[in-house]
Amino acid sequence: MLPMNRPSIPKNKKVTVTTKTKNTRPYSRNFEQILKDNGVFPAFYEYPDGRIPEDPRNLDEIKRRAKQRRSSLSPSRFTDKDFKKFQYIMAKAMKEEQATKSIIPIIEGSSGETKYVCGKIPFLNLQSLVELAGNEKLTPGNPDLYDGAPPEQLNRRIRDKLTSMIIPSTQDNLPVAPNFFLH
Repeated sequence: MLPMNRPSIPKNKKVTVTTKTKNTRPYSRNFEQILKDNGVFPAFYEYPDGRIPEDPRNLDEIKRRAKQRRSSLSPSRFTDKDFKKFQYIMAKAMKEEQATKSIIPIIEGSSGETKYVCGKIPFLNLQSLVELAGNEKLTPGNPDLYDGAPPEQLNRRIRDKLTSMIIPSTQDNLPVAPNFFLH
């Protein structure tokens, strides 16, 4: 029997019950623990028993790539005049979008190569990095800027097979295999 203060629902009335899905973001309190639970550890992490996680299997490749020469802001390439101009541009960039458009290209350097860049596109097409319990979801990334490869550079069969791992958006003309993010 229903309590007196609770209205009854007629039998011919359809009732819809909804459940709320909780989103987990990088700024959520439990985000770091969710990553750890799924094998993604912060730098210098130790297990409670003192063991240290194994190095990545591709550590030699990571080190080799890190040693490759990159554009530089050293005085031989970035003069005092360039630096003064950079300071003025930086002082005028009051908002994040201004900084993204005016300061970041200077820091990246002008190597002459054409980059495939995009931003402000939620990564809704990528599978989650971690598994969460119940109705909880990891909020997809949405970087201000990201570099990747032009889709046509990657064999169509490979793109189709790896779509949820390398293609961040269902809009198929945007960069794939993102490898640099700015947020």
